[in-house]
Amino acid sequence: MDVRQEFRGAAREMGVPVDEIERWARLARPQTELDPDGDGLPVAGRFGGLAALPEGEQWPPG
Repeated sequence: MDVRQEFRGAAREMGVPVDEIERWARLARPQTELDPDGDGLPVAGRFGGLAALPEGEQWPPG
């Protein structure tokens, strides 16, 4: 089950009219969040700052 299906199911349980559920589902867009604390998974990318070099590696001169 994807997030939109979960949304539809929860909204139906709360008694939201179907036409309103579908209107909001059409407006939904994918989302990405940046979390400075991470979630324990390997880092896939970085936003800003210096690149992460391997342990013990020195920055090249220049």
